[in-house]
Amino acid sequence: MNKLLTTITLLYFSVAVNAAEQTAVSTRCESSSGLSIYDIELNLTSRTGEFRYRFMGQDIFYDVTIEEVTNEIARGVAVFQSSRSGETRGNPFSFTYNFTQRTFAEGTVSYSCSEN
Repeated sequence: MNKLLTTITLLYFSVAVNAAEQTAVSTRCESSSGLSIYDIELNLTSRTGEFRYRFMGQDIFYDVTIEEVTNEIARGVAVFQSSRSGETRGNPFSFTYNFTQRTFAEGTVSYSCSEN
């Protein structure tokens, strides 16, 4: 029993340390319906990144500025960069990426993420 607890404890701390030491995130996040998709690239060292958002024919790119990084989350703002689907502007939005839960949140909408 003690051996099992030790193994579980070591695995937990290994995951926590990996999230803290991570320097980049590359992931795909989908809404529960699967209709909205974000491809996310974050550089945690330079605190920059890019999002590609696809939804019902829209294909939009956002520049990202990361304002906060902790062991569990990266939080920041995304600003419209360009579009492959004709949009010429978009509203900036705040986001949160959770390393341990592998979730992405834009406002009140939450997405499940998987590693690329």
